[in-house]
Formats: sequence, structure tokens, C-alpha cells
Amino acid sequence: RLIVLLLIGLGVRILTLSLPGTADMLTNQIWGAWTVEKGVTRTYILTDADYLTKAVLFWRHLPYHSPPPMAQTELGTLDHVPNYPPLSVYSFWLSAWAAKAIQGGRLRPGSILNACFNVLPLLGALGIVMVAWRFLQAEGVAQPWWILSAFWMNPAFLLHSPVLGYVDAVFAFL
Repeated sequence: RLIVLLLIGLGVRILTLSLPGTADMLTNQIWGAWTVEKGVTRTYILTDADYLTKAVLFWRHLPYHSPPPMAQTELGTLDHVPNYPPLSVYSFWLSAWAAKAIQGGRLRPGSILNACFNVLPLLGALGIVMVAWRFLQAEGVAQPWWILSAFWMNPAFLLHSPVLGYVDAVFAFL
């Protein structure tokens, strides 16, 4: 039963892998393009001096006025500093790098790019199921299939990724 449910859930996820997700996914793709072009260490654009200046001015109750960063990438304009932690940025870099390699060395919006950004969350979700399966077996749960299927086939979880294109399953797995 569990294998059938895993295959059904995997089939649904594969069929929806190339969906464009939300506007957040486009932002993640632009950040990924920036990291592929400039390197992961340049992702956050602002320098240490910028952050220290902001901190000092904040401490003195003075406003900090800086123009928003504007940088052009193959996928669009990077118009704000990423607000995700570095592990996320590595995920975006890997997804954009894979898409660029598959697309012949050029990033282009579309189903291949979307699928590359959705495959890591799919693998993360599958990893969660596998870890939970091993845990339930170790605990001696007689029929873990219904517990695992409640997670794997949950419509909210299916909607979350890959339909909406969120990456949380990667970090939940880790």
C-alpha cells in the first residue's frame, strides 16, 4: 500500500514539477541567476560596511537612505537584497546552475527552469518520508503506511511544493 501511495504522490509531483509557482519562485530564480553569474558570496550585494553603517545610524536613531540594489540578470532585475539564509541561496544557485546546464548554457524562463527549482523540494519531501518510514519501523509501528500517506498525500503539502514552488521541504528534511 505504501509503495502504491508513494508512486501516486510522486506521479502527481512529477506532473506538476514544471509549474511556475508564485512570485516568490521568480524572485528565487532571479537570486539563483545572480549567484550563478556573480558567485554565492556576492549574493547579498551589500558590503559589511553598508551593514555597519545601517547599524550605527539605527542605533543613533538616524535614517539610512540607500537606493535599492539594481542588477540585471538573465532572468530579470535583482531589485532587493535576498532575505533568505545562505543555505537557501545555495539551493537557488544549484537549481539555476542545473537549469543553465540543461538549457545549453543560458538561463531562460519556462518549464525547465521551474522544474529545476522544484526538484530539490520534491527530493526533500521524499527524504522526509523515507526518514519517517525508518523511524516508524524502528519504533515497531505495525502499519506505518497510513501515517506516511497522511503526510505524503496531504493536499496542502502537494500544493506547497511543487505547485506553489516553495523550498521549505529541503530544509525540513535537513
